[in-house]
Amino acid sequence: MREHLELYVASLHDRMAAGTIRGVRDQLLQFVKSAEALGVVAWSDVDASFLQSWVAGLLKRGVTARTVECYISHLRQLFRWLVVPNHIGVIR
Repeated sequence: MREHLELYVASLHDRMAAGTIRGVRDQLLQFVKSAEALGVVAWSDVDASFLQSWVAGLLKRGVTARTVECYISHLRQLFRWLVVPNHIGVIR
């Protein structure tokens, strides 16, 4: 998952400022670390139940709703990138 995350982040360089990219990467990396800690090893293993539990954990730790919205937005964009025809093999 981390390799795909880095490929996605590299694709952002022509669309975002360096500081924004670092923030996106940091948030997505936190997600990947959480997933790996729970045995999720592929993007295709991430389902709605896992996402709901992850979001609940963030909120329980005191992460603001606005920050959670940012995490979700970044994840949504990453998943859209993963299903582009050139990346479809990435999630299998």
